[in-house]
Amino acid sequence: MIQSCRDSKVKPFCSRVASDSRNNQYELFTNCPEPQRPLSKSILEQPIRAHSPLTLTVHRLTQITDAFVRFQQYQSYTYLVIIIIMPSFEILHSSNQGRVGRIITDHGVVDTPNFIFCATKGSVRGLGPWDLSRLGVQIILSNTYHMMIYPGAEMVKSAKGVHGISGWNGPMFTDSGGYQVFALGHGSVSNELKGKRCTNPTVKQINEEGVVFQSYREGNIVHLTPEKSIQMQIDMGADLIVNFDECTPFHITYEQTRAAMERTNRWQDRGLEYFQKHSNGSQGLYAVVQGSIYPDLRTTSMQYCSERDYFGYGIGGSLGQNLSDMHKVLEVFQKYKKPERPVHLLGMGGFIKEIFEALPYGIDTFDCVHPTRVARHGLAMGRTKIDIRRHTTSQEPLDRDCPCMTCSHYSRAALHILYRAGELTALVALAEHNVATMVRLMSDIRIGLANDSLQDVRKYWCGG
Repeated sequence: MIQSCRDSKVKPFCSRVASDSRNNQYELFTNCPEPQRPLSKSILEQPIRAHSPLTLTVHRLTQITDAFVRFQQYQSYTYLVIIIIMPSFEILHSSNQGRVGRIITDHGVVDTPNFIFCATKGSVRGLGPWDLSRLGVQIILSNTYHMMIYPGAEMVKSAKGVHGISGWNGPMFTDSGGYQVFALGHGSVSNELKGKRCTNPTVKQINEEGVVFQSYREGNIVHLTPEKSIQMQIDMGADLIVNFDECTPFHITYEQTRAAMERTNRWQDRGLEYFQKHSNGSQGLYAVVQGSIYPDLRTTSMQYCSERDYFGYGIGGSLGQNLSDMHKVLEVFQKYKKPERPVHLLGMGGFIKEIFEALPYGIDTFDCVHPTRVARHGLAMGRTKIDIRRHTTSQEPLDRDCPCMTCSHYSRAALHILYRAGELTALVALAEHNVATMVRLMSDIRIGLANDSLQDVRKYWCGG
C-alpha cells in the first residue's frame, strides 16, 4: 500500500494484532526500530494522519475500514503502521436449505451464496469494470495459467496485479492452474460429458515436481509447480487463492484417480508451506478436495484438507455425469467439512438448477464461464433459456422482470437482427443480461435462505 515514505531512520518489521472493536482480523506491517515491541490496539482506532517530515502516498485504501494509518514516535525514530485486512468468513444464517454469510477481504465484502464471474485473462468478456459494479457484481475470478502465459509474472507485477490490468477494485478470486491439467490434457468439461477426447493435448508431463505445458500462444514449454502457482497468485493480487491440484476427468481408472489425489495432497503441502512463508496476510488460501466420484478417495482428500490450516475448501475434479453423482460427492464432503470455512464449488454454477441442488451442502460460492460464453453464442439466461437466433419477430424483452439495460432497451427481434448482422453490440447486450440475471438470482437465493423460503425462490427460477 505504501508508494513512498522518506525517513532515513525508518526501519521495517511486522507485528500482528488479533482484532479491532468490530472483531476484524488484521495483519500490521510497520516501520519501527529494534527492539520490536507490541502495538497497542488503540492504534486501530486512529484516523489516517500524516506528519512532517514523512511523505506518504497511499496506493489503495481498503473499502472495509478506509484504512487506518498512523505515525508513532519511539525514542528518536518514527514508525508507520499500515493495516491490511486478513480474509474472514462469518455465517449469518444457516438451515438445511443452505447458509447465508459473508467473506470479508482487503478489497471488500462478498455476500454469500454468490456467483464469481470469470475474468480469465483479466477481463469479463464484453463488460468493463464499471459495468460489473453497476450490475452489482461483487467478485471476479482470474486464471493463473492464462495470466502466466501472457502477460506473464513480471508484467502482472509491474501493472500492480490483475486489479491494475482489469480496472476492477473489488474482491478477486484466482484458480491455481490445476484445471488446465484437465482441460488441456483431457478436454473440457463439455467434451467429457459428451464422451469426446482431447486430440491434441498441450500437457506434456505430470510428475512429482509439477506440470509441463506447451504454451498455446508461443509454443514454448511452461513449467508450473505448486510454488510457482502460489507465487503467481500472490503477484496477481487476489484476495482468495487456490492451492495447486491435479484435476482428474471422469473416465480414468480408480487407481489413476487415487494416484492423482495423493500427488495433489503432496503438491498442496508444498503450496501451503510456500504460502505461509510468502503471503503478506491479505490472502486466504483454499485447499482443493479431489477424488472424483469415489467416496473413499473424497474422504481421504477431505480429511487431508480439514487437518491443515486453510481458509476455505475448493471442491474440484469430476463430480460425475449427472446430478445424482454430484449429490453423492457432496454428501461425503458435508460429512467431513469444518463448517466455519467457506466452500467454493470450482467450475460449477453455470446452470441455475445445479446451484439450487448444491446449496443444502453448504456451498458458498460458484464460478463458471457460462454466462458470458453463451452470450457470445446468442443465448440469454433466465428462468427460460432464450436462443436469440430464433426470435425474429418478437417485440418482447428477454425478461420482463429483469432490470438490466438490455431488457430496458432491446426487444428479442432487435437483438436477433444485431446478432445476425455480426454487431458486437448484441454480444455485449447479451453478456449484460446474463450477468444481471446471475446477480439477481444469487440475491434472491440469499433472501430466500435468510427467510427460510428458498423453495419459493426455486419455484420462481426453475418452475414446478
